[in-house]
Amino acid sequence: MRTVERTLRSVLDQDVGRVSMQIEVVDDCSTEGDVEAVVRKVAGDRVGFTRHTRNRGHVGNFNSCIGRAYGHLVHILHGDDWVKDGFYAKLQAAFDNDPSIGAAFCRSNYVDQDGADVGTTEMEEEQAGVIDDWLVRIIRRQRVCTPSMVVRRAVYERLGGFDPSFKTAGEDWEMWVRIAAYYPVWYEPQALACYRVARPGSLTANASRTTRVAGDMRRACDIINRRLRREVSVRDLASHLTAARLFYAGWSLNAAQKSLETAGVLRVLPYLKEAYLCYPTAWMARRIMRLVRRRPLD
Repeated sequence: MRTVERTLRSVLDQDVGRVSMQIEVVDDCSTEGDVEAVVRKVAGDRVGFTRHTRNRGHVGNFNSCIGRAYGHLVHILHGDDWVKDGFYAKLQAAFDNDPSIGAAFCRSNYVDQDGADVGTTEMEEEQAGVIDDWLVRIIRRQRVCTPSMVVRRAVYERLGGFDPSFKTAGEDWEMWVRIAAYYPVWYEPQALACYRVARPGSLTANASRTTRVAGDMRRACDIINRRLRREVSVRDLASHLTAARLFYAGWSLNAAQKSLETAGVLRVLPYLKEAYLCYPTAWMARRIMRLVRRRPLD
């Protein structure tokens, strides 16, 4: 509940009033504490509150947020992330400056469970503006933290929202690729959003242990390939997606290598299998063999 309070306060500190800014918390049937009580404590009746009667999963909740939005711009903010002062003013100015853009995002800080900075997303451009080759960049790997992205509601409505087939990860990357295929995207180089990295017990942390994250990213590559190949002409699409597959295979290999420090080969077989499925080549097979050679089985 402490994280929800911080998230809310980061938004309310930039509140420009009910007429121009809808603020609503959509609770996906959570079982940890009284979310509505926290909302009322922090915001009174300024913030709307909706609670699902059954858990819809994070993707279903994202789409519910889009469906409930009545403003022209939509910003989805997880309950354990937050935005810095100036976030809304800077990104609103981007849309005002260029009516053609479909979305705008800023650089993000990675923060740990205590809120301390532990890193920053890669600098895409030194100056604010539309990124000319954004579609190619975002195809090659996920580069955007969800709390840093603002999207026109009409864009979500035209493109169909987040793909509900994703259960753990990949839905945001696939959505950003889809947007970039049809609309210019604006970038703000200031780090004005904070993304909390996976903590013990979180959805992403648990999924990483069972390789569901890497599996979903592999499946996202397949979905992006089918969608763009059918709808949009992208030069060298296959090579860009190969780069993405190699990147996500590297996730699994790194996880396997870390686990091998304290566990035997049998414990990391799911990671190794996912790495190969993501990048099924003789080169990857040799890397896997080098990694496990002379390691104990258990």
